[in-house]
Amino acid sequence: MKADLNGVKVISLGLLNQRQELSAHCALYIQKQPNMNIKVVDGSSLVVATVLNSIAKGTNEVLLRGKFNKIALAIVNALCSKNVQVTVLYRDELKELEQRVTMSNPCLALSSINTRKVNLLF
Repeated sequence: MKADLNGVKVISLGLLNQRQELSAHCALYIQKQPNMNIKVVDGSSLVVATVLNSIAKGTNEVLLRGKFNKIALAIVNALCSKNVQVTVLYRDELKELEQRVTMSNPCLALSSINTRKVNLLF
């Protein structure tokens, strides 16, 4: 409540949300305070938002590298919803993403050598 009164827009519980009783208590508190303007997010959501906000405005293609964990998949889904093309270097990576990404938007592609301005996410 103090954070909301101080104008904080987003707060993360960090690892506290892994403790089931704290997570349930927080959800109940938020339900009982419908006028709060603060958004409570878990650590993964905060990471996704941070990455998305670090990508330059006007970027239309992102090269994705690394392990395709739940955070990477959330980033890919968010980029696809913003019509940003997500490219990968290898055909097997493309197949894996095509199976795991929930967006129906065809935003996944195999990277070509002649790429233009590309943001790199590792």
